[in-house]
Amino acid sequence: MRVTRFFSFAAPALLGMAPIVALTGGCTSSLTYPATAGKAPARPDVYPCPELMCDAMFGVARSTKNATQDTETVIAFNLPEGVQSTVWNKVQTRLTSRTTAPVRAMTATDTAAFSVEQIRVNGGKAEVDVLYLDRGVWQLATVKFTGGALAPFHLDSITRWVIPATAPTANDPRPAEAFAAAELKAVRDGQDAARAAAKAAANAPAADPTPAPTEVAAEETTTSTTTTP
Repeated sequence: MRVTRFFSFAAPALLGMAPIVALTGGCTSSLTYPATAGKAPARPDVYPCPELMCDAMFGVARSTKNATQDTETVIAFNLPEGVQSTVWNKVQTRLTSRTTAPVRAMTATDTAAFSVEQIRVNGGKAEVDVLYLDRGVWQLATVKFTGGALAPFHLDSITRWVIPATAPTANDPRPAEAFAAAELKAVRDGQDAARAAAKAAANAPAADPTPAPTEVAAEETTTSTTTTP
């Protein structure tokens, strides 16, 4: 793996520059995610996107000077907005298998993370832009891969664009989905309880229409006897 640093005022993800189309035995279409104007959109849930996102973040984390791999360091990761929760699970599982450090998704309170900004796949070439924090400054790295349908993609090089970048926004959809599922369950549980109460009331024995007899209080008669001396 080759790591290079470029002091530049332009970076592909920051200026929206289209990736160069490689020629591998003919023209191949370039896929991007998030979508770029004029390019076909890639599906983040389909190979090789989950694998590329994971391996790009791991490569940047491993090569970043102040990123350690001990068990006391948490690796917070972030994926582009709109990526399905199943992909987040897959990427987290793959990252966890490659490091001894705890791995979790980035949250709104995190001040450091490894965040995938864009994926570009063009035949046997692929690039992933990753934001990372280095010495207190957010910066962009472009991770390049070589591979294809017949061979797994492997990391070739990392280019670090040494210019300040904007901090990423946490995009993990799983907490919101879990909250929505809990709310829906509560509503359904309430509906089930109401149905059960209505069913119990419907199956209860009908009240006897015959009026209950009225109890008449017995009057106590006291006889007074007078004795004449």
